[in-house]
Amino acid sequence: MKYIKQLMVIFTAALSGELLRFLLPLPIPAGIYGFVLLFGALYFKVVRPEQIKETSTLFVELMPLMFVAPAVGIMPHFGILMPVLVRFLAATTISTILIFGAAGIATQFIIRREMRRGK
Repeated sequence: MKYIKQLMVIFTAALSGELLRFLLPLPIPAGIYGFVLLFGALYFKVVRPEQIKETSTLFVELMPLMFVAPAVGIMPHFGILMPVLVRFLAATTISTILIFGAAGIATQFIIRREMRRGK
């Protein structure tokens, strides 16, 4: 029953994101709306982290499986990808480094801000 309640909280945020995507004429994916809504609910303590901890941990553990299908789906089109493989790998590598860097900087900023608040 605990997992069902946690799923309902997460799915409510996802469904709300879908509704916002339908209602607002912005080019923002529904998943982003859902993440922002869930983040807001956590930030303003409408939802406590303990209320979604187990299910969100499970989702993070299962995340690598979500990349298998797209990776396998590319294989039949490898001939099309081959002429631009170097550019594709360069773009993937650069964007990954930028994302890791941005996430690291944001995490450091939040940790430092929290440490200043605590002192």
